Amino acid sequence: MLILIVIILCIVAGVSFYKHHNLLGSITIVLLIMAQALLVMDSQYHYATKVNDDIHISQVKPITSIHDNHVMVTKGIKEGKTTYQAFVTKNKTNSKNHIILNKDKKVLVNREKNHQNQLVTNNHQYQYTNQFANLLFAGITNQNQLKQQVVTYNLGNDWL
Repeated sequence: MLILIVIILCIVAGVSFYKHHNLLGSITIVLLIMAQALLVMDSQYHYATKVNDDIHISQVKPITSIHDNHVMVTKGIKEGKTTYQAFVTKNKTNSKNHIILNKDKKVLVNREKNHQNQLVTNNHQYQYTNQFANLLFAGITNQNQLKQQVVTYNLGNDWL
């Protein structure tokens, strides 16, 4: 919606200055600058948003078990000068390999005796605080934009 307002203000300012209506043209230029400032505030500072946490918990099982020791595969993957860590387990439901790469997220591995072999995904996402802001920034929205993702493996001591 704000982009549409900016386009309309540009057209009105151009027509106003072309027809020598300098006062109307000046007012629309000021409004145009204010609208562009709102665009910058939304894109750079996430104006009119708050951060919501979304937590998803799923069960994981090991790739294999050797003498009652469960195995989670980790491998360093080099991309240029940066090395990322890949974590591989299996999903509890469909037994497919589940790969998580710590490229754009933080990955923690907690091992304690009483853990239930869980994968906890915590997503921190931007949400607009009201419907007016959601409508105003439609099309250039920060709605549900991911700020940070933290993936935590809660595993028992029998995992290697």
